[in-house]
Amino acid sequence: LTHQMKSYTYPLFCLYIFSIPFTSAFSLSPLFPIPLLTSTLLFILILINGGLRFKARDLWLFSVSFAGIFSLFFAGEKMLSLDFLSMQNISHSLAFFFSIFFYYKIPELCLKRNFSFYKVSKLLAFAIIFSSVFIVLEFFLSNYFSINFSDYLPYSSYVTGVAHVKGSLIRARGFANESGHMSLFYELALPLSVSYVRRIKFVFQALYWVISLVGFVFLFSSAGFVCLSLSTAMVLIPRIYSKKVLKTLLVLSALISFLFISDFTRPYVDGTVLTKISVVDYASTSQSRS
Repeated sequence: LTHQMKSYTYPLFCLYIFSIPFTSAFSLSPLFPIPLLTSTLLFILILINGGLRFKARDLWLFSVSFAGIFSLFFAGEKMLSLDFLSMQNISHSLAFFFSIFFYYKIPELCLKRNFSFYKVSKLLAFAIIFSSVFIVLEFFLSNYFSINFSDYLPYSSYVTGVAHVKGSLIRARGFANESGHMSLFYELALPLSVSYVRRIKFVFQALYWVISLVGFVFLFSSAGFVCLSLSTAMVLIPRIYSKKVLKTLLVLSALISFLFISDFTRPYVDGTVLTKISVVDYASTSQSRS
């Protein structure tokens, strides 16, 4: 990229990384969220400068994705009724391709030319802190002051109703329409932010993890709890020979045990993770019986 193009691409890519959690808030439409907008602008800059290049692995990725999406058209009874040719299926298939192109290929080109992984890690850490502070404020304001941010902030689609946990507490949504969608950002960004966080002072590290985890917990996302716990275990268990990792595993195991045993936290566990597991188990049992 030329020097002039780099001067435009650099702040735009920073905005793209920081805006990843904004999948609904402040978006122009449900089909055009802020991350897609910034990625599209990056694509235009790269295309004008002639920097768009494809490699064999890119073609392989698109081919495999096309084969997987195309096979869904012929699954089950839809093929016989020609329902697979509906506009909904076609639009969803195009969305897969756009996601691969704009959320993988374009950021990859920017990373190779302008950014180091450390800078991306730093931006993700700031995005996590910003999102977590927002989520904590949203949780307390909606539950104790009856102030719902969705009534004042522009979301790309109307948020219908409120999601409850334990029957009374309102789950935070963050910058997404659903808590589960927001938790996906944490599952992506938290591990990638470690590269930056581990280099700052211990006091700020502790503050970062406390704020981030509190924000993540206030989402009360069942899938988020399970996925983050499993991925953390998969990373730490192979390194269990390290005393530091062993201590971390023991602390996490004690924390999880406390969540299941404590009279204070157990109702919230029952209302999120265990409820979803029982629903899935009931659905699978009913299907097998039928």
